[in-house]
Amino acid sequence: MACTLSLLDINFYRRLELCDPQFKAVKRLCSVCYPYTAPLLASLNALVSYRLNCRGEEYWREFADFTIDYCKSKTINTLSECVKVIIEFLSKSQCNTLFRRSKINRLLSVIRHGDVDAVYVWRLFSKNPENYRVWLSKRLNANPNAKTIVFAIKMYYYGCRACLDADLILPYSIPIPVDKRIALISYTSRVISCTHNCSNPVNTILKRPGIVRRVWSSIAELCRVPPLHLDCLLWTIGGYVSKSKHVDVNRVVEELLRHVGVEYKSKVIPIIQELLSRPL
Repeated sequence: MACTLSLLDINFYRRLELCDPQFKAVKRLCSVCYPYTAPLLASLNALVSYRLNCRGEEYWREFADFTIDYCKSKTINTLSECVKVIIEFLSKSQCNTLFRRSKINRLLSVIRHGDVDAVYVWRLFSKNPENYRVWLSKRLNANPNAKTIVFAIKMYYYGCRACLDADLILPYSIPIPVDKRIALISYTSRVISCTHNCSNPVNTILKRPGIVRRVWSSIAELCRVPPLHLDCLLWTIGGYVSKSKHVDVNRVVEELLRHVGVEYKSKVIPIIQELLSRPL
């Protein structure tokens, strides 16, 4: 897998990120919200983006719609103000209705040890994304490798790139956020085999996120693309698999090339074929 993925360099993934529906959702905030606040809002929303009632693309569109309206009427500069926005969004979201009280408590934990300005968080992150990951995990008393923690870093990066023109490359030390789509691709690409309960391989893989993280981190090192950048491709292809057990490889290739350009065709085809080499 690493050998095939090494056909693509970091520039491919950074171009693909611009077409990610989550990136596009965050980019919509740039002209309305305080630029340093948009990345923070995105990362806080990522902390509670689990057990959703709809697809991720719909959820982030809903988040953007709500946040834009909020930013038009009120100024948001601090962490506590950002938390207030996400809590209000949760109270009205149609896509994020499960475990609302737990999610609100999680957001409140972020500000339990004091408030900070959005620019302060930017300074933490701009020097080293690891600083923000450690800072968040300590405030939440959570595993820094947990799905929502690393996803929050990815969404903060998206916000910084979209709204602050930050030319950042994420470090290899931050693993991918393991969700159902990553579990699907881990199975269909054959990078992880199912030895127990193979009647439901995806659920089996999801119960072992540490293994999934280690496997993809190793592949990322070998193909010289940091895991959180590689995640954009895996998550995108995983979306096709989650829609149908019988994925049309040619259609996936066409869709991907529409985003990144036909010059990548000869490199993309073998990668998609390998990622989808095992049927569900």
